[in-house]
Amino acid sequence: MIDPKRLSVRIRLTIVHTAVFSGIMLLYIVGSLGFLYLYLHQHEDAALKEDLEVIAQFLHVPLDEEFTSRLQTHDPNRYERFCEVWSTDGTLLFRSPELRGEALGPSPRNVVSQRQFDFHTEQFIDGARWRVVGMIHRLLDRDVYVRLAVSEEPLYDEMYKAARALALLAPVVLLLVSLSGYSFAGRVLKPITMMVATARRISANNLSERLPVTNPGDEFGSLATTINHLLERVRRSFEQLKRFTADASHELRTPLTAIRSVGEIALQRERTATEYRETIGSMLEENSRLTDLVDQLLFLSRADEGRLPLHPESIDLSEMLREVAELMSVLAEEKGQTISVQGPANLSLVADKTLLRQAIMDVIDNAVKHSDSGNILVCATEEADKIAQIDIEDHGPGIPIEDRHKVFERFHRVEKGRSSTSGGTGLGLSIVQWIVRAHAGTAQVLESPQGGTILRIRIPMSADRQALSSRD
Repeated sequence: MIDPKRLSVRIRLTIVHTAVFSGIMLLYIVGSLGFLYLYLHQHEDAALKEDLEVIAQFLHVPLDEEFTSRLQTHDPNRYERFCEVWSTDGTLLFRSPELRGEALGPSPRNVVSQRQFDFHTEQFIDGARWRVVGMIHRLLDRDVYVRLAVSEEPLYDEMYKAARALALLAPVVLLLVSLSGYSFAGRVLKPITMMVATARRISANNLSERLPVTNPGDEFGSLATTINHLLERVRRSFEQLKRFTADASHELRTPLTAIRSVGEIALQRERTATEYRETIGSMLEENSRLTDLVDQLLFLSRADEGRLPLHPESIDLSEMLREVAELMSVLAEEKGQTISVQGPANLSLVADKTLLRQAIMDVIDNAVKHSDSGNILVCATEEADKIAQIDIEDHGPGIPIEDRHKVFERFHRVEKGRSSTSGGTGLGLSIVQWIVRAHAGTAQVLESPQGGTILRIRIPMSADRQALSSRD
């Protein structure tokens, strides 16, 4: 047996369309035959009533052969009519000889003397059905009950002919409906067919191709538009992944090449212990840079895969900033810089302390690397909308306006103004942005009034702990 789920949508739509139409047609046939039966039945009763009124005028006493003859000649139809005449006390006065003793109904004893028609259907022994109408008629000085019967076979013949015609016509109609439904379903599903054909052609080499949108206002157009937006996001992600892979390969190749070059040069001739120590020191420095790069790549990889859940807790932001500044002051002193912290005491917020601490350290480290001298100011404030704002300001050469929105891109380095030889990997600010966004915050680069750069971080102070812990 064929599983309906394995059939194509076009065939299933055709089947459903045909089934629904079949049900409607069945109701139409039944209703039509019912109305036809009522119409023929009422027409037969009306004709029988008129004939009974006419025949009642032929009644005379005695009911002899002349009445029988006139009864049979007054028959405009092809079917025979039978008649009975009863007295009101139940005495049979006349019965058509063709009835052969069969009655057209029970004896009308104690019939109420009313001039009204009494209809009923009588079935004879041979199975024939006859429509009978009776009425009280005044004959000379007494009342008699007159019955007239006519066969119902013409009515059922007409019903049979109508039912047969509809039964013969139904398969033809259903075939036409099925063909038209199949054709209509094909036209309706044509946009899907076009989208499928286009989707099969799309690969990593032509991600810029899009599905055709025949009608943006209908459901298929909306589906195609949504898929096109998805393809655009996939294209961007794919291009970003390609750039990331290429940049990561380049960044990994640089320290590895430096380590190999230093080692090969050191092995070309005999050197003193001091020279070997210098060589080993250079190799360790490159190894440290390589380790930092691998750690950052692993962090971003885990972040992209959603394997870095947050562990929010209530922290004292002011105290944490002072701890980070004290820790980073050793690095700043090597370049003749100082780090100062400003802000209110006991500024608390809900956040992942470890990740937020790492973000602040990365920003300060970035400021130290790109500033030759001067003070690095870390300022924390509480905004009116329950937002904790952290500004980290340096006195370096600044960042051009056209590059400010790119500094958070992975492996991006500013070519002008800020030194590209500071030893950075180009991943620090990308990590900062991910951490800030994971806390439902924002990070942006602004120009300092003193000509340097301000990196501003804004994080909600009263974030929902459950919401933060569920963010990947």
